[in-house]
Amino acid sequence: MLKEVLFGLVIAAAMTGCPAQGNVRMHGSATIVYQEPPQPQVEKQIERPGYFWVKGRWDWQNNQWQWLDGRYELARQGSQWREGRWERRGKQWHWIAGEWIAGGSIGGTVVVSEYPDSEPPVPQAEDPGSRQGQVWITGRWEWKGGKWAWSAGRWEADRDEEMWKPGRWDKQGGRWVWIEGSWSERPYDGPASAPPPVKVERPVAKRGQIWIAGRWEWNGGTWAWTAGRWEVVRAKEVFTPGRWEQRGRRWVWIEGSWGAVDLAYPDKDPPAARYEPKPSPKTGNVWIAGRWEWKGGKWEWSAGRWEREQTNKKWVDGKWEKQGGKWVWNEGSWVDAGGSAYPDKDPPVAKYEPKPSPKAGNVWIAGRWEWKGGKWEWSAGRWEREQTNKKWVDGKWEKQGGKWVWTEGSWVDVGGAAYPDKDPPAAKYEPRPSPKAGNVWVKGRWEWKGGTWGWSAGRWEREQANKKWVDGRWEKQGGKWMWTEGRWE
Repeated sequence: MLKEVLFGLVIAAAMTGCPAQGNVRMHGSATIVYQEPPQPQVEKQIERPGYFWVKGRWDWQNNQWQWLDGRYELARQGSQWREGRWERRGKQWHWIAGEWIAGGSIGGTVVVSEYPDSEPPVPQAEDPGSRQGQVWITGRWEWKGGKWAWSAGRWEADRDEEMWKPGRWDKQGGRWVWIEGSWSERPYDGPASAPPPVKVERPVAKRGQIWIAGRWEWNGGTWAWTAGRWEVVRAKEVFTPGRWEQRGRRWVWIEGSWGAVDLAYPDKDPPAARYEPKPSPKTGNVWIAGRWEWKGGKWEWSAGRWEREQTNKKWVDGKWEKQGGKWVWNEGSWVDAGGSAYPDKDPPVAKYEPKPSPKAGNVWIAGRWEWKGGKWEWSAGRWEREQTNKKWVDGKWEKQGGKWVWTEGSWVDVGGAAYPDKDPPAAKYEPRPSPKAGNVWVKGRWEWKGGTWGWSAGRWEREQANKKWVDGRWEKQGGKWMWTEGRWE
């Protein structure tokens, strides 16, 4: 293992009784210098049988760089000498001492350099195409075993508030040093708060044209209103309005656009309901009124029908609703008498349930809030039998078209073993980013995906009042590695 060594400055400071000063800082037994070392001096040496030459180097002493001459070392058969080096870490320079390592030539000592002895070749051409929500990290040349080796590029998930700064080979102190790529905060001069309410516009209809509503624009650090406009209707196309969308702390404008008509959804408003005379009552049945259906790109009327009554329930008619610029049909349903089909208030915070002891061949499904008879009721968690090569995705309450709708949990393919068949690797080192007001940094972690370990980078989480974040962790339960999600407490 490479070790950071204590420089001559430590000895000098100890002898004089004075603290280290200037561009240097002490960290335990290591010294960190904040000034780049000069170019190495040219040294001449003669060959000495049974010895090899350890190059001279610059050392930081008495607040200045001083040259330490090279020297001869007795060769060691079956070993290699790894040259020492100055290593740049951010704005700091660290000395990594030379050391003996096993595995050299039987005939004598082999000297191994951690740095390339030649300029990196021209990068290889890569054409990865494009992937939505992903960023291509270009490949690079790596110095391995004393020669250049190409490492292919890879995809990484894009980050809304950050941009990727590619790595590069940099000549420092006469040596080629690799500067790692990193994510950095994306330049942003847009709004940090929601736009004002949209202004009311009342255009008079024009034949063959469509009204594109006005919008708020962020201009020079303030909101400015841009009035709506007319556009010519396009055959077999529909216009999806633009919108402001919040992403983290930022507000981003998503441009409106024309697109082909999706025949799965109506491209025009549903007609007024047809009049149907209500038939005579039918014992034990309820009359469900007819409705318009969208079939093959046009409206068709579907006549009413009888439905068998359900005990202590009432029928709530379905209806067409506009969601995200599309007309969507919400099916009618039976609800408990005296209650609404949909919650009229937000679901409460999930109740805390102690996770029960593992049960072989089963997965624990957390409890949830259910809407019954016009009020929230807690439904306790339960065990579900495992399914081969599948994982359980929890259901959730989602707001759709102004209503709270429950999306049922389900089993999904994992493309590999559902549980890790090997221990999780040691966590990767991630430099902690600068503090971000109102947020907490959640560390990256290893995830088990498609039968292999994949690293998921850290992220920011919005703080919650009077709560603290408890990190998730991998735990062995019943002989299996299980991930316990992080949470606010």
